[in-house]
Amino acid sequence: TLDPNSPCYGEYSFLYVFLKEQAETSTENLRIIVTDTVKRICALPQVMRINPKVASNFLLAYVHLLNSLSSLFGPLGTQQLCEVIHNLQQFYFWPKPMGNYVEDLLVRMEKEVMFPMCSLWESFQLEAKSARSREKSGKFAELESIVYHIMDEECPTAKAFRHICEIKKDDKKYAHRLRYKTSEISTRALALLILHTINRDIEVTRKDVDNFLNLGEDHVRKISEEILKFGRDMYKKALGTFEEEETSGDVKDKHGSTKNIPKLITPQQGATLRLKLYQKIKSSWSKLSQQDSNTSVKRFFPDTDELYDIVDNKMMLSLSALCHKALKKPLTYEFLTEEQRKFSMELEVLPPQTEFFNSLQGIITGHTKETGKEDKTVLRLMLSGGDEVMHSFLCAYVMLKESDKTDLMKKVDIKIYVTSVKAENSIACFVARHDSWYYRNIYTPLSNDLFLLPWVRLHGNAGSGMRGMESQLHGTRMKEYYLGLLENYIRHANCTLKINVWNAKLYVSKPDWDHKADSKDALKRTTVVGETSSAINAEPTHVIPFFHRLELGYAAELARYMSLEGVSYKPNCDPDSRGALEMKKLEEKFIREKKFQPVEVQIRIARVGLGGKVIDVIHEQKYIAFHTLALSNVPSTADNKSFPPNPEDPWLEMYARTASSSSAKKSLLDKEPHQHVCRLELRVKNDDQFSVLVDGVLFPKMPKSSKSKTPTLGYRTIVIERLVEKDTDIPFIFPVQTFYPITI
Repeated sequence: TLDPNSPCYGEYSFLYVFLKEQAETSTENLRIIVTDTVKRICALPQVMRINPKVASNFLLAYVHLLNSLSSLFGPLGTQQLCEVIHNLQQFYFWPKPMGNYVEDLLVRMEKEVMFPMCSLWESFQLEAKSARSREKSGKFAELESIVYHIMDEECPTAKAFRHICEIKKDDKKYAHRLRYKTSEISTRALALLILHTINRDIEVTRKDVDNFLNLGEDHVRKISEEILKFGRDMYKKALGTFEEEETSGDVKDKHGSTKNIPKLITPQQGATLRLKLYQKIKSSWSKLSQQDSNTSVKRFFPDTDELYDIVDNKMMLSLSALCHKALKKPLTYEFLTEEQRKFSMELEVLPPQTEFFNSLQGIITGHTKETGKEDKTVLRLMLSGGDEVMHSFLCAYVMLKESDKTDLMKKVDIKIYVTSVKAENSIACFVARHDSWYYRNIYTPLSNDLFLLPWVRLHGNAGSGMRGMESQLHGTRMKEYYLGLLENYIRHANCTLKINVWNAKLYVSKPDWDHKADSKDALKRTTVVGETSSAINAEPTHVIPFFHRLELGYAAELARYMSLEGVSYKPNCDPDSRGALEMKKLEEKFIREKKFQPVEVQIRIARVGLGGKVIDVIHEQKYIAFHTLALSNVPSTADNKSFPPNPEDPWLEMYARTASSSSAKKSLLDKEPHQHVCRLELRVKNDDQFSVLVDGVLFPKMPKSSKSKTPTLGYRTIVIERLVEKDTDIPFIFPVQTFYPITI
């Protein structure tokens, strides 16, 4: 359906937005798209024999397209939906995750057959759980669901993205003045849903609309509950799982007792019952409107002609657009001093406080002020930027959970989405490698030169049905295309990548080393598999969480040297850029002047087997000097010499390159530099100091007066271990939403 004679690069990424727009335009377009997609799915078994990987990716893409359009299936006929179900049943037996996605789509379509508009109702119910915009005084407009974009204040590409998509800065007006509770659909939305649902099967006249507008809010909610209950019962009756007093007959079992057999109904019988119910509901409007004339829902619709047009033209209903707000902050870090901890009554050392901490705390407090005990507000956060933004947010996220004394975080369900916006984002790269829909529709358009100018033009030789669609050139509508892709990501990325978070405990001093830890480990592993003892148990100076990579040695000291020279260390930047050339000159100077002197350290690591349990503890008795010591949790281009890590594995991939010294020649790490580790303890020999790169961020931070060339305070000891939830042994997880489940 695209012009094959014109060049196409990233334009295919915007095809989904184009198809969704066409489907929302008319029911005929929706029928064409569904029919054509099902035909393509039915041709996949032949592709499966030639290239299974391509066939599985195509199946996931087509099924995801149908799933994302399922809220529009209401106007489609029962016959077409039944044909789709019949054609897709064969793919139910395909292996995971294809079969699971087909099963979910089949269930949606079966519900849609028995209760048209079912998917639309469910989408509104899910949307009602999210944080919503503040209600304007005196107005009853539909409330919008909010998405907060976490951005670097100084990033030029983030600024360009904000400008193109017209994302406004957060106004700090949160939802504590809403008239609706969490998970409660607004009265205006319920009224529109009821009219659209009934108008699909029986004609609703303008007089019926006038009677409906005079109903009270309570009656509107009762009608909606009655319709939803009817829909649930119809689906249960179709499956034979509905329990009722009326049965198809009494049947005696082998013991002679009588048991009831529930009735099974067909889609045709369900349609008959549905028509009776809708006719009954519509006929009751005139009677109920006379009782509730003082509390009518008419105030939600100041323009009645809007409803007349919807009923007369049978326009399709869809969710309202998302409200995008930006939290743009400088990426600064501030550690609490011992006096500040005592003042705030914090017993443990917390991660560094970033600019995002106070903003997120205010947002969560505002949106959960009136949340019930069992209800959770879904808070959607879009992390737009590189690894520095991700790490700054992670510190705020961990600190929010660690310092939560009022159970504030238990009232909110945080959904985290990741976009790179042409920045080096290791999480986005990892997801793009394993999630084809994310790669095509999120990563590609947002990682190229900002920004692509999308266009979609139908080819003249397209099918007869496709020729009926709009064939003009779609171009320069940047905002609609990008926000359409983000909306698809936010509303339809239902899988979660559970990234393990690790903790780096850093010491300015040299705490005592427990020399009996090794003997304790040997005793423990004879009784409990995986248990280890710690050689360092003192309270750290700083605690820094990370989920990507921690590095000591050459790269960290080079980054420290460049910071003193006023240059940011970014190893993965464009090699032709001005910053890369400046970095290259400084690195040559760094090597020429021999600024890097490897520090001799004592090291102890807990090695892990593929089962995730500790198999032994390696304690190098002699001091070793390392050129590079890197621990990775997420794959990166810098990890070309280590095993590719998996962020869901309970271990880190360690790569150790020893310096050229006699003490390292007999070291195990010199012979086997690649290790799976779950704990590392390291201490310098003398009074030497070292710096660390944590997720690309240098610690300790340079002083604000960067013109001073005097070296800053470094660390002498570090302990790396897996971070756990406060007061529990549950691993701390950083959840990232994806379209498809990621398995390695």
